[in-house]
Formats: sequence, C-alpha cells, structure tokens
Amino acid sequence: MADWMVCPGCQLRHTRRPDGLCPRCKQSVDSGEAALAATASAPVAGPVREGHPPVGFRAAPESPSAARLGDLAQAARGKELKSARTIMLFVGIVSILANGYFFSAAASNVQEEIDKELRKLGPTFVVDPAKLAEVKSQAVRTTKLIAFGGLVLGAVFVACGLLVQKHPVPMTVTALILYLGGNAVFGMLNPASLGAGWIVKIFIVIGLFKAVQAAFAYQKEMATTAEAA
Repeated sequence: MADWMVCPGCQLRHTRRPDGLCPRCKQSVDSGEAALAATASAPVAGPVREGHPPVGFRAAPESPSAARLGDLAQAARGKELKSARTIMLFVGIVSILANGYFFSAAASNVQEEIDKELRKLGPTFVVDPAKLAEVKSQAVRTTKLIAFGGLVLGAVFVACGLLVQKHPVPMTVTALILYLGGNAVFGMLNPASLGAGWIVKIFIVIGLFKAVQAAFAYQKEMATTAEAA
C-alpha cells in the first residue's frame, strides 16, 4: 500500500519521496506527519494521479500562520500600489503645471530665444521682419503642441493614479510605458532634457517597475482568493 504524505506548505497529498520533499513546492514534508495521520482515514474513491489529490480527498484547511503570512504579503503589495499612486499623481500634477505654464508662455519664451540669437549675430545683422515673424509663429505652434502633449500625458498619469487600486496591472503598466516613452520622445526633441533630474527619474522608474511587479502579484492573489471563496 502506498505511503501517502500531506505537504504542510501547499497541502498536496502525494506518495512519500526518497528525498522527503514535496513534488510541487519542494518543501520538506517531515512536518506533515500529523496531517498524514489526520487524513489517512479519509475515504478515497477512484484512481489517483501523481500531483493531484484523490477523488473524495479533502485537503486540510490552510493553517492560521500561512493565512497570516498571505495577508501580510498582500498588505505589502497594497503599500507598493499606494506608493505607485503617489508617484503617478506627483508626475501627473508636476507635468500638468509645468506644461500648462509652457503652453501659456509659449510666445514670450520663443521671443526670448529669438532675441538671444539676434544678440549673438550682432547689431549689424539685418533681419527680414516677414521671415522672422514666420519663424516665430512656427516655433510658437510647435512649443504649444509639445506643451499640450505634456498636459495630456500628465492627465493620464493622474487618471492612472486614481484608478490604480481598482485596476492595478493596467494602470501601473500604462504609467511605466508612458513615463519611459515620454522621456524618450522629449529626449529626442531636446537632448539636454535627458540629463535633467536624472536621479529623480531613476527613482520614479524603479518605483513604477516595483509597482508593476506588486500589481501582478496583488491581482493574482485576489483572483485566487475569489476562486477559493
């Protein structure tokens, strides 16, 4: 007759292995002797397949300590999501404020840059007023378009932060992709912006990456809990 064991970790009922380890979670099943004794008299009907509990076998309930550890892990993931929410709201609000200013001050900022270039050319350089007006108009439109894109990006970050608790995986993944993509685009438009605040940018990327990992684990645990219920 086969010598049955019950893993104290994952509650898998299986035949005793020479190494004394559970075939599923690879934990020692020496501590499962008590569980084996409690379930040895359980009725078994039908064939037994390796890695699956026999028909009619009911696994022992999860121990209070294991449930407590699961709750603690889920709470830690919840904190990661709260941190991600703070990061998303911070990035979104700063982006909205900064790009809102650039949008409203586009004309004056462009004129300031034009004046700097004219001073470099010297007082003897003659400028065609019509051509200068055309260049300024195009520069103002481009500046406003970039600033408007930053405004939209900031609004998306705020939305992700507000919805991250309800939809953890989509919101964290979206925020990480948008942040990396946004920095890449702005870096191509203005290479000097890549090095600006790089320490803060690194911390933001790390925080968002950890939030994505926590979101996947959090959602998986929620799905497992719902199936068990």
